[in-house]
Amino acid sequence: MKEAVKIIDTNGYLLRDLNEPIYEANLTPIYETSNGENQESLLVGYRAAVPVTPGLFRPRFDFTAWNVHQSVLEKARKDFMEAVEQWSSKNVNTRGKTPVFTPPETPVFWIESMTSEEFQAIKVDQKPTELEMLKASNDVLQLAIAELTVLLMTKGGVAP
Repeated sequence: MKEAVKIIDTNGYLLRDLNEPIYEANLTPIYETSNGENQESLLVGYRAAVPVTPGLFRPRFDFTAWNVHQSVLEKARKDFMEAVEQWSSKNVNTRGKTPVFTPPETPVFWIESMTSEEFQAIKVDQKPTELEMLKASNDVLQLAIAELTVLLMTKGGVAP
């Protein structure tokens, strides 16, 4: 399944998925208009068209990383446009190859917001799965068989 656009709050926490596929990475503010006299628009969240990093237990959108990346991307675009301008102003026979836009590396925009203490609390509360219990039981049985084998061999019993 394709990654869907997310609705996040103003702190970057995931609220819900929209049934819209992501076509282009962007972050769009969501405003609500108050019913007071001023009819103010209040920022209440964002539409985040950015895939969530796999493996996060409680993902949070990193606005700082997004803003830094947007600045770097804007500078790269500006530099590219200047390069194209310089290239196009040169003589056709001497200007060489057309400049190519190389976007900057995209950082990770989703981070884990759960603390290590919260992870530990979850691990303590989790009961072992049926498979884990069977493995533990199997280990105990194998140890008991090994102990019985050693006991029989040292007491002059039948060797295996």
